[in-house]
Amino acid sequence: MAARFARSVWTYLGKLSRSGASPTVVLIRNNNTLLKCTAVLGVSGCALIGYKLLNNRHDGMIKPFPSLVAAEENAKISRREKRYKLHASILYENECYMTPRDFVESLIKDEPRLRHGFEVIREDAVLKLLKSTPSLKRHNTLRFLRDTWNEGLLTYADYLFLLTALTKPRRQFEIAFKMMDVDGSNFIDKAEFLQVEEAVIRQRDTAHLQQHAIRNSTLIKYLFGQKGDQRLYFKDFMSFIENFQREIWEIEFHQFAKGNPTINAEDFATILLQHTAYNLESVFERLPADPDLGISFEQYRAFCELLNNLDDFGITLTIFTMANTPVTPDEFNRAVQACMGKPLDQIVVETVFKIFDVDGDGKLSNDEFLTVMKNWKLRSFKRRDAKAEGFWQDFRACIKSEIRHAAPLISTSK
Repeated sequence: MAARFARSVWTYLGKLSRSGASPTVVLIRNNNTLLKCTAVLGVSGCALIGYKLLNNRHDGMIKPFPSLVAAEENAKISRREKRYKLHASILYENECYMTPRDFVESLIKDEPRLRHGFEVIREDAVLKLLKSTPSLKRHNTLRFLRDTWNEGLLTYADYLFLLTALTKPRRQFEIAFKMMDVDGSNFIDKAEFLQVEEAVIRQRDTAHLQQHAIRNSTLIKYLFGQKGDQRLYFKDFMSFIENFQREIWEIEFHQFAKGNPTINAEDFATILLQHTAYNLESVFERLPADPDLGISFEQYRAFCELLNNLDDFGITLTIFTMANTPVTPDEFNRAVQACMGKPLDQIVVETVFKIFDVDGDGKLSNDEFLTVMKNWKLRSFKRRDAKAEGFWQDFRACIKSEIRHAAPLISTSK
């Protein structure tokens, strides 16, 4: 009986994995499966299935069967595509999609939240999700992502557009809007916007990803209405971009503030350096320990706006380098004033210098500062060294995770 059950479980896993054309993980979605395996097969039987699963690991996830693996390995996939696939949680007609929550987590977390593969949905579920999307004209607020958190679908083209929207200054969007507004009417329609998204996809050579994506995503519905016939005027477009940027910055800030009006210097350093290989402990040793020295959201927002103008700011700093003038806190803030029209608050400048002034001479290595900040602005996540820890460590972590999530089932069954 145990042997038959083991074969049936493995056959079931095989069918699940082969069912998706996308090179993606398909896991057992119900914790009851783990309990049934344990009851019928015992620990050794579960270990056998676990070994088979872990032997099919790929990039830290359970990979599909060989035909799908070959298709993925033959395709040239950019880091952004990999990140999109890693965090996407929805599968519809063999195409993967992000929810707004997935998008946010792809920016602030190295790894996706713990989940058991994709949520596979059908057309009726897609229609229900999209029908609940609010309209920009009635909902132009700071909560587009949070109000559609788990109730929306974002394509890879949407993902690229939103990443761009997060990291570019206002003047570049003014130019972009004029390029999209072909007839000079001061508004764009859905067709013009989709053409731009498709051009971005072609430019990045990603034709193998989402060849048959839905045309009416949550972002499209939000910008152009449920029927797709609303006009997007320049004023509304810029308002959306500014609100979207601020919403992301609020989410980043408040994950450390935890309800407080400020974050401390260590929190600020963690936000800036979380996508780098910096040793945070050594950075923390240079930071002030005074709990009363906090950075408010408005101070953090001003710094983020500076980073969105990093190219211009970098040119200003380079002038000091060419003149052999050391960049002191005062000179740094002069450069900010020249670039942004107003300086940063002193506590932000002092904290930045504490983070990057490794030798403590009160001067900034502007090359390193600009490199790290460009990396952070693009939300480029550090590459971890692949470390082969062996089957047992992986299997033990897998079992611990499953038992932890199966605990509520066990407790309720008593």
